[in-house]
Amino acid sequence: MSTESEESGPVHNLPPTTRRRLSDVELRAELSRLEDTYHMSSAEFYDAFREGQLPNADSPDFMRWAGLCYMALAHSPQGASS
Repeated sequence: MSTESEESGPVHNLPPTTRRRLSDVELRAELSRLEDTYHMSSAEFYDAFREGQLPNADSPDFMRWAGLCYMALAHSPQGASS
């Protein structure tokens, strides 16, 4: 049995803004910010990310963007059945 507290481990060591749940408005705003920064749609990004076509795909922004895309798809009516 581990002696680590519930507040340790990879998820609990993230900054609070990373751990909290984003509202739909915040999710869309963050996706839009990343789209503006990298001059591509989230759909284009996520396709390229999943196909391994992005240089520096493990950068913090790209990892966050991929996670946000996944969340957006999981919570959309179309994404629920995909």
